[in-house]
Amino acid sequence: MSKALVTQKKGGALATSAAAPKKGLTFIRPEKLKIPRLKLAQDLSAEVKKLKKATPGDFINALTLKNYGKKVVIIPFKQTLTRIKWIPINEGGGQECCSRDGLVGKPYGKCLSCKFVNNWGVNKKGSTTPPECSDNDNYLFIIRGEGKPTLFSFTKSGQPAGQKLNSILSCLGPSDEIWDQAFALESTERTFNGNVCAVPSISVEGDSTDEERELCASFFQTFADKNDEIAEIVEDGDGEAETEPPVQAPPTRGAKVAKKGNRF
Repeated sequence: MSKALVTQKKGGALATSAAAPKKGLTFIRPEKLKIPRLKLAQDLSAEVKKLKKATPGDFINALTLKNYGKKVVIIPFKQTLTRIKWIPINEGGGQECCSRDGLVGKPYGKCLSCKFVNNWGVNKKGSTTPPECSDNDNYLFIIRGEGKPTLFSFTKSGQPAGQKLNSILSCLGPSDEIWDQAFALESTERTFNGNVCAVPSISVEGDSTDEERELCASFFQTFADKNDEIAEIVEDGDGEAETEPPVQAPPTRGAKVAKKGNRF
């Protein structure tokens, strides 16, 4: 059994049996650790353009810069919804408004009545353009072979993959948990408006293992009430420019379901 996948609860916090301190370090409490974020590298990503640690379409750990290539197998254990309106890069970048629950943003208030959430338009080529404020389906998961929580956000051109994952998980049986299945998160290329962009795709990989399910169940308990902390990580995103694909119709979001880990 892999040391990274052997867990035990200590004082309500999750620890791994491989958590013996590294030389030069005293024990670091779990709450002092930052959740790493998985990024899908694009042409303008710092990991590609400046650091030379990835090529476009690679999945890379934004914290450690570990490169996973074009595919990772994930086992999800929690989902949250946030919304962010980014200031265009050519106008200085940064965030103009942010909602940590997908319902109320600061400073613009209720999301569903906000003009930036609902301002679907049509470009010169007749394709539907998405609203200026995009929602993020944020998933916490473990990567197969690793025993640490990782975050990935399905946003903008990644929304179809996020909606597919939402739909699959919402159709699970009443006795199933969202961590009972493993999923292949892969990158594909799409060309629109003359630009090539890497976008995520999702598919069922198969059942998760007993070890993975046990680990995810423990992590779910640890992060069950950590939505604000998860939102802070999403807000720390670099907000890089992303080429938008043409969208045929506004997405619809189903009713909330009672599955542990899901909030859509």
